Amino acid sequence: MKKLLFPTDFSDTANNAFVYALHFAKAAESEIFVLHVFEKPVISSLYEGRPELVEDAYTNIQLTEFDRFKEEVARMHKVAKEYAMQDVSMKFLFEEGELQHVIRNIVRKEHIDMITMGTNGASGFSKKFWGTNTVNTIQAMEVPILSVPQAAKFHHIHTIGITTMFKHEDKIVLGEMLKEAEFYNGQVKCLHVLEYGGNMDTKIRDAKRHIKEWKDYFNSDRLEFVVVESDSVKKTVIEFTNREHIDILVIVKRKISFFESIFYPSLTDNLAKMINIPLLVVKEPEKSKQKLPDATSRP
Repeated sequence: MKKLLFPTDFSDTANNAFVYALHFAKAAESEIFVLHVFEKPVISSLYEGRPELVEDAYTNIQLTEFDRFKEEVARMHKVAKEYAMQDVSMKFLFEEGELQHVIRNIVRKEHIDMITMGTNGASGFSKKFWGTNTVNTIQAMEVPILSVPQAAKFHHIHTIGITTMFKHEDKIVLGEMLKEAEFYNGQVKCLHVLEYGGNMDTKIRDAKRHIKEWKDYFNSDRLEFVVVESDSVKKTVIEFTNREHIDILVIVKRKISFFESIFYPSLTDNLAKMINIPLLVVKEPEKSKQKLPDATSRP
């Protein structure tokens, strides 16, 4: 990871997520692109027949937004210094337009490797980004997204949780998470849920076989597997994060239905009461692009 995009509206929720962005950038030796987007209101109807007044109004709005932007840039530099992160490279972007459209353009133009942002339910900045249209936007993105709930407070990343179906794609993501754990001197706990139904003996046997294969492959003391039989995957994941003291939960994004079940605004309030840790959503690698690290690059 070399470039991290941090969209912000300078709210308390976004400011909280900025601390995570700093630590992730430090760990990955990344550059942070701090992005502030403002949208011009529709005011032409107020000055019908006077286009010059409309232009003046828009200019004043932009100048006001930019003045605030400059003040926040100075404050963010102070925050970085407070956390001894002043050596993290930061670029500040001030853009006018529709949020999702601007983010897509920045990701493509700057070759962004990851997006970090705060979420606080179905209101304000969170609503703009995680609305129905945005689910489709994010689904099309290749880059991982770290969503930081307002209640999450950065202390130390000691335990990284990751859900797995023991697919080849999960193995790739797990390898990257073990590298992160190495940096933080932490652990990775891999959760596999065995849903009730079918031949449970076969499911248990297959899970044990996969665990042995993956343990042999990674050969890491930082890796632990947790297998749970359950009739509710989401409930089990929530219980897993609480019981195992997970600091960040990693999910491989496979289908729009699963993604929506976690981030869709109508479920956000419910979820926020149960999970107050960041979620790192990683898109499932395309089959044509899948490549496992060789032995020399394994964690």
